Parts: sequence; C-alpha cells; structure tokens
Amino acid sequence: MPGEKITLLLQDKIYHAVTDHEGYFLFDIVPPEPIVSDALYFGLPLSAGYAGDQAAAVAEVMIPPAGAEYGVISDIDDTIIQTGATSIVGMLKTVLLANAFTRLPFEGAADFYRALQKGRNGINNNPFFYVSSSPWNLYDLITDFMDIQELPQGPLLLRDFGIRSKTFVTHDYLGHKFKEISQVLETYPHLNFLLIGDSGEEDPVIYHEVVRHFPGRILAVYIRDVKNEAKRKVAKEMGEKIHAMGVEALVTDSSVEAMNHALSVGLIS
Repeated sequence: MPGEKITLLLQDKIYHAVTDHEGYFLFDIVPPEPIVSDALYFGLPLSAGYAGDQAAAVAEVMIPPAGAEYGVISDIDDTIIQTGATSIVGMLKTVLLANAFTRLPFEGAADFYRALQKGRNGINNNPFFYVSSSPWNLYDLITDFMDIQELPQGPLLLRDFGIRSKTFVTHDYLGHKFKEISQVLETYPHLNFLLIGDSGEEDPVIYHEVVRHFPGRILAVYIRDVKNEAKRKVAKEMGEKIHAMGVEALVTDSSVEAMNHALSVGLIS
C-alpha cells in the first residue's frame, strides 16, 4: 500500500516514515541514546493507519551486542543453498519448482554457521548478514529455508529485481553486493567481519575489493568451490591476492575443511 504513514516508538520518541510505491518503508535513525542489549534481537513497536483502521506490529531489530567477537557477511545462492546459479536452466528449475522444504542445503553449512555465531566464547551473539543478488520476491522462501535448516537469523539484503527495475537490465551484481557489504561495514565500524561466498559468480572479485577498501576489517574469506575449472582459477587467484594482504582466505567445497580452518586460526572453539 503506497503512501501510508508508519509510526515507530523508540526511547519514548516517535518517528514517522511513508511507504513507497511498492508499500515498503525505511527508518534511518540515529538514536539519542545508545541501544544496549545482551541479545542480538529485540522488538520495536510499529503502527500504521489506513482506511480509518489501525494496524500494529512488533519489528525484529538486530543490534550486535558489545560482546560480539566478529560479524559474518554471507552470500546465499550456491553458498548455503544449492541453486545451480552457474546454470540458467538449473537455477530457473530451482527457483520456479522448489520450495523451502525441497531446496537442498550444502552439507555441513548450517553446522559451520552455528559454530561461527558461537565464536570463541560459545555465546550466540556474533551477528550474521546475508547479502545476495536474489530478488526480494524470494524473501519468504529464503527465510523459511533458513528456519528449516536452523541457520543463524540475520538481515537479508537482496536486490530490487523486476521488469521496471534498472537492475533487471544492467545486472549490476558486483555493484549491488559491494554497496551492501560496504554499508554493513560502515554501520558497525568497531566490528570486524568474515566474508563467505562461492566461486560461481563474482564473490571472489567483490571480496578482494572489500578487503582492499577496508584494510584491517576482514578476518577471513571463505569461498565455496562450485567445481567449475575457470571459476576455480579466478577464485584461487583472488584468494592468493587476499592472503597477500594479510587476510586468511580458503577456497574449498567442504564445510568441514572450512570449519577446521576456522578452528585452526582461532575463530571458533
């Protein structure tokens, strides 16, 4: 519903936003006082008035607690979900015919992610952010899949992808992911991050640029090998360049190998 006024209550102060032409809204707020929470998530009350009625909801908001050791920024397709994104036919079959229960996870990925959320101290307070070129239309499918597989919750930063969208024409995969990852890093300047992606698209190139633009902020880069020789070569080259900048980098098709590496460098216990 476009043009609707949304009200948010935060620290006894009221904020307003108006929905866009697709019915989405955004609050960009600098709280007058820091929001301190021991848990990753807490609720904020929202209300909206339309057609003479009132609607209310509680929004889930994630703020990394002070005790978080690091954050994790992860791709989705062919990183945690088997989609065959390197094949147009395979990807369309998965997107159009599969649901949250039939989509297949990569073996061990959920265990690896849960271990990273616990980190070294064993407390589930390391935040996850999922940055993907998938369109917002798949939001429900992705969140249902993540719930079923018991993957760590986290904000999904997807693409506006449609007939009227400029991104439908330009396919600006690199630009979208780099912009969203940069925004996460700039939003949490005191938190270092891990980057997890796959070799099927441009993740190795994007992550190399992230490491270059944010020196000292990336602890490790993990790239899932999609077993394409040309793409594996690019991923290995980018991994070597990342490692030369003093950042741990691993290209592998095994979640167990990734977990053992994270253990060896002290990221998990």
